[in-house]
Amino acid sequence: ERLIEADVDAIVHWGDAEEGAHVLNQMRSVGMTHPFFASDRCISRAFVEIAGDNAEGVVCISPWNPQRDDEHLHAFRAAFRERFGVEPGTYAAHGYDGMNMLIDSIQIAGLNRAKIRDVMAYRSVPWPGVTGDILLSAALDDGGEVFLARFENGDWRYYSREDLDIPSGAEANGDSGGDRDVGVAPVATGPLSVSPHFRLREHQSTYNGPGRETPEPEGLEEVALGYFGPSDPAHPDGGDMWLAASMAVSEANEAGGYQSMPFVLLPAWSDNPWGTGIKQVTRLVYEQRVWGIVGSIDGAATHLAEQVVAKARLPLVNPASTDKTVNLANVPWMFSCPPGDHQSAPLLAQALTTTLAGSHFVLLTSTDHDSRAFTAELMSSLAGGPTHPRLHLQFHSGMVDDSSLVARINAIRPQAVVIVAAAGDSARIVAGLRRAGFEGAIFGGPAMGRWAFLEAADAAAEGVVFPLLIAGDDLTPFAREFEERYGHPPDYAAVHSYDATRILIAAIRVAGLNRAGIRDALVGLAPWVGAGGALSWDPLGQNQRPARLGTISTGRVVPLAR
Repeated sequence: ERLIEADVDAIVHWGDAEEGAHVLNQMRSVGMTHPFFASDRCISRAFVEIAGDNAEGVVCISPWNPQRDDEHLHAFRAAFRERFGVEPGTYAAHGYDGMNMLIDSIQIAGLNRAKIRDVMAYRSVPWPGVTGDILLSAALDDGGEVFLARFENGDWRYYSREDLDIPSGAEANGDSGGDRDVGVAPVATGPLSVSPHFRLREHQSTYNGPGRETPEPEGLEEVALGYFGPSDPAHPDGGDMWLAASMAVSEANEAGGYQSMPFVLLPAWSDNPWGTGIKQVTRLVYEQRVWGIVGSIDGAATHLAEQVVAKARLPLVNPASTDKTVNLANVPWMFSCPPGDHQSAPLLAQALTTTLAGSHFVLLTSTDHDSRAFTAELMSSLAGGPTHPRLHLQFHSGMVDDSSLVARINAIRPQAVVIVAAAGDSARIVAGLRRAGFEGAIFGGPAMGRWAFLEAADAAAEGVVFPLLIAGDDLTPFAREFEERYGHPPDYAAVHSYDATRILIAAIRVAGLNRAGIRDALVGLAPWVGAGGALSWDPLGQNQRPARLGTISTGRVVPLAR
């Protein structure tokens, strides 16, 4: 009824076969003879059985042509029918091709994960699959031909663009084609000595995908930036970060905004990021139309936001997460300001080896995402060396009673304790150890550089050693202004939040209101000097600035004397 009222000319159903067939039948039953288009899920026996005669003339998209004359396809179909008694469908055919590509790459590269990936990503010729020639694009998906399937005289018939005189994207835009339009990465023909993670980013240093030539919108009154994190200044983990990002926006507006339009910072957050939080990020992107996002406050939430921007093609600047896997996904829209765990954990491992000289220590780690990521890097850095934990204890983040942990540690009397946990957890355990009389050295993860740790641990924090993730000191103009306003110095997450917002604003001023252009400008602005030090992206978008070790001295975070 709503479709009839809307007076449409055609119907596109993008869903499953059974629902699509019922919709089609209801349309035909009330006299709607509109053309019916559908996804490849409707190319199925279920759709035809339910739709009956109504299936005649339905057109579906198809990622391959199962009717093409190809000896490999004929052999695969015959073998599949013999073994399973049914025709292979789309997923079976692509699963077969994918497994064969993987096996072939292993045989070429050997048992080395990175080289296996290299072989798959940088084949010199397309893979001759049963679904057709497979040539991976710059985004590492299949850049090959797609087809339309039309149900005619009781069977599906497959047509190419050429068959139906449908222009390709390049032809439709008046271009001559080539890698830019198809999205195919230049082929690497030399030895596999450089990871394609690096080469891929070099090929994409100027993003040429969808949206690159989109003109600026008209009629705007403000320029919206997204912020994925709590906007409550009292929030223990994210409050200072919000204040710092807000300072950057205020400064930009005092300097004229963007073409006299003010920047606005739109927050999105939920204490359950993977529940309602993902909906709020999606709303930022698609309803509030932000031009970039700063976020989030930890690694788990940053991974979540990354999934959204990867599909929306929107720049995301990470101010807090040190988990290197945020960037290992090779999403070209992702930029991380803090040095990663793989840069800071080796420093802590070296300090432990030098300080303990073979003596034992206790490793105490939380089960939260960021703590597990840093612990993995630390253990990797210690592997094969003379220093290793005598005991490794794990606990759940937010555990209130840690007296049993403290008692077990004191019973061993280690020379040192390493605590890898969130700021609040780290502070509580450090304070508990000192109250119980532990006098040994205490080391920790990056969270000991947060203001929340210093405030909660108070005097017990004195002398702890941890990776310090900012290169600047507390004498920077931003740090002085922040402390004057809020009564305490900004920690590394607040500093990076300020820098992330400022470089995003700078990119908008360079590129204009074009998401792909803003992404390009973020790449081109580096190396860029911020309040926390230089931002210089590696090919995966991770800041290359080295970390250093820090400590607490007279109630302040300071670099550790060399």
